[in-house]
Amino acid sequence: SNGHSMKDGIHLNGKGSIVKGSLLFSALENTFLKFAREPELKDLMLETPEIINPTEGTKTETKEVIKIITKPSKKSLKIIVKKGQNLSQIAQKYHITVHQLKMINHLTSDKISIGQELKIVQ
Repeated sequence: SNGHSMKDGIHLNGKGSIVKGSLLFSALENTFLKFAREPELKDLMLETPEIINPTEGTKTETKEVIKIITKPSKKSLKIIVKKGQNLSQIAQKYHITVHQLKMINHLTSDKISIGQELKIVQ
């Protein structure tokens, strides 16, 4: 109904593929940012969902747990915002995106203040 699939209603068209890719990228980015914000996390457990057999309408008990082991973040530091700095300049200097900088520091806008402390994770 959103125009994301082919006429067969099963396969994605170009628009649907873009949406699916964007959602996957966002999920991966959010996962990595979670590790950046919470350095005490050492691994992540993902549980696969129950599989429903479409011909029988029954659930198949094939749950499994996938453990992703990560390495600690390379570098974490705190900076103090100086006069004339903005998020874009700071992000560029430390080779991260503005979005990552905002997520790590729980910022809801692009406004920052002189003397404000920001966490940088690279």
